[in-house]
Amino acid sequence: GMAVVEGEMAEAEQAATVCQALSRHINCLGNESKSSRRRALECIRAGTVEQPLPSGVQQRLLASLLRPLLGSLSDPAERCRELAALTLADFLRAVPRPHEALPQLIPTAVQRLGQQDLTEPAEELRLVL
Repeated sequence: GMAVVEGEMAEAEQAATVCQALSRHINCLGNESKSSRRRALECIRAGTVEQPLPSGVQQRLLASLLRPLLGSLSDPAERCRELAALTLADFLRAVPRPHEALPQLIPTAVQRLGQQDLTEPAEELRLVL
């Protein structure tokens, strides 16, 4: 009833607040500078999966961050790819409905796993999946 709706709204609001706070970092993921991208990923990580947020909030955050994080799996810098993979893996463990991310996650994983030079982050993500 009402309590559920209120809970949902509170979660949506909290997720929106976190996203707002992270928007600058999300925009930095396309930055020329490797250290800027790495810092952005560290900040995204610190503001989401490393926070004791309700799982419903994490679910919403994952929905918003899935595309940018998947993009970072192809980052030229290994440390950035690693951070993106770790963050995605932590999200999948933290959320109540990890399967909701699969339609976007699987094509990327397949594409990455199909590449000859199998990078560790992709391998790591595959193990988590």
